[in-house]
Amino acid sequence: MARSIFDPATARNASILVAFWLSHILLSATTSKEMLVIFFEWMVLFLLIRSPKGLLLKDGIAAIPGFLAVFIMRFYAVYMLAAAAFFRFIVASRRNLVRNAVFGSMIIGALFLFLTAGGAIQRDFDRIDRLSSRIDTWREGMAQTTGSGVEIYSEYESAQVAIPVATVYFFFAPFPWEVFSGSPRNAFGAVENIFIISMLVIGFPAWRIFFKDKFVEVAPILIFCALYAGMHIWGLSNVGLAWRHKQTIMPLFFLLVAVAISHRRAGFELISGRDRKADRRLSVIKAG
Repeated sequence: MARSIFDPATARNASILVAFWLSHILLSATTSKEMLVIFFEWMVLFLLIRSPKGLLLKDGIAAIPGFLAVFIMRFYAVYMLAAAAFFRFIVASRRNLVRNAVFGSMIIGALFLFLTAGGAIQRDFDRIDRLSSRIDTWREGMAQTTGSGVEIYSEYESAQVAIPVATVYFFFAPFPWEVFSGSPRNAFGAVENIFIISMLVIGFPAWRIFFKDKFVEVAPILIFCALYAGMHIWGLSNVGLAWRHKQTIMPLFFLLVAVAISHRRAGFELISGRDRKADRRLSVIKAG
């Protein structure tokens, strides 16, 4: 994905980050399906953005097994992938945005009507309601009996306060000062979150490249990650679960930081005169 959107140097940096990110191996703590869920979700996202010309028919057909696999293992994520696909229709090109939006809306609307008529939409919304009820009960029970739950939404009456607090918990709990407290798994998560904070600092210079110069290419990824994170922030019940589900959106962080590293390295080599091709590499990162 990094090679398709940016360049080989960025792809190498991203692959190193992924290879040494240990919680991709240790994250689930007995939930063995997690790696498969992440694989199929990001396989679909890759097929959505692989072609610079937009979503190709062969990529759409190849994505069908990924959609089915995600639906079986984590049904609600299919709707997030569908939203990413819809957004890919709209921003397939900076030109013809209105035409793409019209055709994309027609296709998604027809599919939505078909699923509604078949009862699939109502069935999945009922499943989400049951899941939400179980999460609320479990969250309160965990907070009262073990102290390991996160009872944010009952502690803060205002959603304007509760949602930002839950967002901080989702991305940064267990917190760095909890390294030497709690379980070994909690300490491990705290150490990794220190690296996440460092990655955000390192990745800051690349935000303009990532979110402006490459918006068309990364828009489906951003939509999926925002929806997925939002779903679990809304249903935040346990720090361990938040840490596990956070791994699903970690590839977005890896891309962001890999771009920043490539950009900084190319800029340093250009300034020092060590690489005369560095100016070309800088333009490749921006222009793809």
